[in-house]
Amino acid sequence: MKYIKLVQLALLLFFLPNLAEAQWVSHYTQIQSPDSLPFISEISFSDRQNGIAACGNHVPNLTPNTFNGSSITTTADSGKTWTKRLVLDSIGFSDVVHLNSNVAIAIGSGFPNMNKGVIARTIDSGFSWDTTWLNFYPILIEKINDSTLIVSTKKDSGLFQLSNFLLSNDFGQSWQFLHSNLPDQEASKMNFISDSIGFMTTIYGNVFRTENQGRFWDTVKLDSTVLGDAYSISSPDQSKLYMLTINIASYIYFSPDTGLTWSLISVIPGNLEFRRLEFITDSIGILVGDLITMKTVDAGQSWFPTSFSSFTRAPYSYLQALFMVDENYMYLGGDRMFFRTSNGGGGPLPTTINLTQFNKINHRLYPNPTGGMVNILNVEDLERVEVYDLRGRILQNFVILSDGRSVTEIDLTNFESGIYFLKLYNENGEVVTKKVVKE
Repeated sequence: MKYIKLVQLALLLFFLPNLAEAQWVSHYTQIQSPDSLPFISEISFSDRQNGIAACGNHVPNLTPNTFNGSSITTTADSGKTWTKRLVLDSIGFSDVVHLNSNVAIAIGSGFPNMNKGVIARTIDSGFSWDTTWLNFYPILIEKINDSTLIVSTKKDSGLFQLSNFLLSNDFGQSWQFLHSNLPDQEASKMNFISDSIGFMTTIYGNVFRTENQGRFWDTVKLDSTVLGDAYSISSPDQSKLYMLTINIASYIYFSPDTGLTWSLISVIPGNLEFRRLEFITDSIGILVGDLITMKTVDAGQSWFPTSFSSFTRAPYSYLQALFMVDENYMYLGGDRMFFRTSNGGGGPLPTTINLTQFNKINHRLYPNPTGGMVNILNVEDLERVEVYDLRGRILQNFVILSDGRSVTEIDLTNFESGIYFLKLYNENGEVVTKKVVKE
């Protein structure tokens, strides 16, 4: 009997680490010192232990004087502890990707000078980095195959934005400039399903397809069932594609034939502020929202929310970055937050929990697009509104006075034309983010 108890104790100690991280566990306070307020733009892992985070510096009431650059930060213990490896003055890192266990490429853009950027390359798992400076800013980097990468870029010409690409076929050692046929589009997500065929969603909600590694892009013509703007696109193999679109709800579309045809497979009601869709297998996928993740195990036919453990929310925090090593080990990052799971985020939440409790108050904005003034409807409980740019930087903070009005105005007249996000805070702590186009 004593022998049996010792065996049971040994088994308990063996399984205890996994039991302790049965769902999403927070490690965000350890990624950088608390006073640096890190914004994790993207994360990439070469295996379950070794990862790299591209970190921005997300500071309330941000001005050039308070922006001291951001960092490329590495971990060798599955995200429990992190070490800064590269810090560049006035550069915010936005994306990172592994080519193999040793080689990784990261990109960053300048602030306040947006016509400045950098490509950083490591060949020793992130311990040291070489940098290449650019006179425009890179937005996203995507791996095409084990030696080939593509970077989407933007440059402000004064009249409109110039959108082009950089292509490397030698592990990021040299780059070829590709003149794009998309003069005023900014990528929100790229995904390549072969050495030549790739897809791109943009901040304007459009979808494009290339058959020659980004040298030319065709518009993907979606049928009339596609509702809302395309936010994210993902592929678990070389033929199947999944796409997230947002309108008054979240819509998941599926293509079985490399994006030639699409069909609606599920609808998630409510304003859950999803930003990211990723599939690791044909059946398992993750949706990342403002402060929620949802999971499917039946190829997107149904979705259930997963829960967080030891979660402490920072005042302005939200999730954005996601990396899935396999079906079990997954990593989440965002504004002052980092989470990891060793069992795929756990199972469904209790059935007594209704998705409506994750929905935010439905503030309505009009006109949108706008020439300057934005009206916000249903503002009885609204406390403040923050304006952010596409890189997650706060530009202005509006305090809403409680005077009994049902409509309030936000003045964007002095802002340049482009895409902005309004983050609305209610008195009861609820937060909702809305996209606004300034003409």
